[in-house]
Amino acid sequence: MIQTESVAEVRVERTRPRSRPWTRVAAWVGILSAATALGLLLPEYQLGIAVTALVFGALCQAWHIQGGLAGQFSFAHGLYIGCGAYSTVILSGEHGWPFFAAVAVAVVMAVAFSSLLDALGERFGLKHLSFALLTLAVGEVGLLAVQGTEALGGHAGIVWLSSPLDLDTRGFFFVLLGLNVVTLLVVLYVWPRRLGLEFRAVASNEVAASGIGVAPLRVRLAAGALSAGFTAIAGAFYGLFIGYVDPLTFAGVTLVIQIVLYTVIGGAGTRYGPLIGPLVAVPVVEVLRAEFAELPGLAFVIFGLAVVAVILLLPGGLAGLGSRLRSGRRA
Repeated sequence: MIQTESVAEVRVERTRPRSRPWTRVAAWVGILSAATALGLLLPEYQLGIAVTALVFGALCQAWHIQGGLAGQFSFAHGLYIGCGAYSTVILSGEHGWPFFAAVAVAVVMAVAFSSLLDALGERFGLKHLSFALLTLAVGEVGLLAVQGTEALGGHAGIVWLSSPLDLDTRGFFFVLLGLNVVTLLVVLYVWPRRLGLEFRAVASNEVAASGIGVAPLRVRLAAGALSAGFTAIAGAFYGLFIGYVDPLTFAGVTLVIQIVLYTVIGGAGTRYGPLIGPLVAVPVVEVLRAEFAELPGLAFVIFGLAVVAVILLLPGGLAGLGSRLRSGRRA
């Protein structure tokens, strides 16, 4: 299970000194200004990498709501990504629905699947590893079902014949930047409030959380719904961006493993880690692929070693690096 704060640490968080509001506003303005400049100035190839990084930024943040904050490690998010990608390409691409109406259907489907899994987990007392195995099994069944369904394109998938949104790569950059900002704002809003405290309390010690009046099933349902909903939205835009939807790309466990690895690199259990991880890791992976194009697979070996190094040397991920440096200077 991904490490989160204990119940006691959750209580302590409310007493920590806050930075001045104007400094936070200034930092946000600076970061968003830099991101806007990148979106306007990057060449097409680098811009495509940036869009991919933003896709994974949204996916990692969404996964982390359930898998990190609430402690419900899930491999079913490939199913939720598939809900977003397949619902939009079929309803909007093939049947002419408005794109955002198709996205709304995808969100409802993903939340329904997530709620069903949480209810099954509660009914049969599945926690942590056993719940993760349940989601893995359901995800694989979903993958096989998609591959065997002709209406969903089978193994070949479905191609977007025309885009319902007039977006070029730069347009996708700003749309996905907005999605990342909205997802992060939701996380930052929830984090210090009752729901966020309940997420972390259940993740840390469900029995203790129940003893102080927290209802674990309600907490898991809320975390799963938020996580699945944002995942479906990101999946919809990801499918539209690359122009096709196929089972292995959008419904397989490989994509979920990437999401988990990027989250760990950034810092699981932290506010900003799930966003920092893919923004750093995706460009690094692309550079390694380009450098070692003649040696297929070597880039991923190097990346895997880097992940191991981060886990061993930076247990808090890249997001925890700043606090480690500050504590080192004080020492």
